[in-house]
Amino acid sequence: MVLLLDVLEHLDDEGAALETARRALAAGGTLVINCASLRLALERSRSCARPSAPLHGSAARRVVERAGFAVARVTYFGTLLFPAFALVRWLKRGRGVAAHDLRRPPAAINALLASCFAAERHLVPRLRLPVGSSLLLIAHR
Repeated sequence: MVLLLDVLEHLDDEGAALETARRALAAGGTLVINCASLRLALERSRSCARPSAPLHGSAARRVVERAGFAVARVTYFGTLLFPAFALVRWLKRGRGVAAHDLRRPPAAINALLASCFAAERHLVPRLRLPVGSSLLLIAHR
């Protein structure tokens, strides 16, 4: 198994990374990709080689299939909190705030957010969620 967790959307050449992952896997091996579909931090992250462009389901599927993988599943997660994430991002953009979203909220709010996020663990394996803050793609060599 190869895991690409919050990596692919930061690379200049996703194809090269996927080819490396493919070579690392035995036949039938599994590739798991998690990537941001909504940029929650800075529009341009200083740690990225390029502006951090969200990678959406159909684009991710095409890139992974071009690298020779058979895509088994594409879904989003962070769906229950997506409206709140999008609203905060929109409000910050409207006020010209370029600060990141990496600050931990107060304990009570953090517990509520964690509960909402954890509730999705029952949905993600069963449903194809149409929108969310992150994308999950599972493919096989």
